[in-house]
Amino acid sequence: MSTDEIAREMGLHANTVRAHLEVLVREGKASSSTEQRATRGRPRELFTTTGAPEPEESYASLAAALAAQLESLGVDAGAQAVEAGKRWAAWEQKPAAESLPGVTAAQSSPSDTSPPLPSASPTDEVLAVLRRTGFAPEVAADGATILLHHCPFGELAGAHTDVVCGAHLGLIQGTLDRVSPGARAQLTPFVAPGLCRTHVTPAP
Repeated sequence: MSTDEIAREMGLHANTVRAHLEVLVREGKASSSTEQRATRGRPRELFTTTGAPEPEESYASLAAALAAQLESLGVDAGAQAVEAGKRWAAWEQKPAAESLPGVTAAQSSPSDTSPPLPSASPTDEVLAVLRRTGFAPEVAADGATILLHHCPFGELAGAHTDVVCGAHLGLIQGTLDRVSPGARAQLTPFVAPGLCRTHVTPAP
């Protein structure tokens, strides 16, 4: 379709459509070609979608391929996934205190004259990481159990539970290893539809 045709379909000005089309072409989601015509006149530039997947779809496919490959290696895939999750935790080292009420961004990198950050419990640290990574966590009444209301890899976890849930356990355990050595995490997947549960045992 040409820019004018798309503009008419969308009810937008052609210049507005043209700007959006340029972005789509740059991102690889659309392609353009020059119209082949036998009559006189300036040929139009035509656009079509490329069918390129959204980044989330590509990441999900890659994660599925990696999980399947890990399971095929003849090793303890779950244990290896836990270790991978601990590496993930090392990349998620933003202090939980930054998420506590009343803490400003400036306080998160305190200078010599900055007031000290409020202390965060190991559970607070785990909650902060789980929120950032999309698990929609909630602390249960006992203060040590965390309910996970959303799994960013829910469909994949159903097919590759040991690997995916192992990586998530490693993420939690790796966070605890950093902030409270000796504390232990236990993850129980699928305790109810759309719900997983983790329990944190404090360091002795």
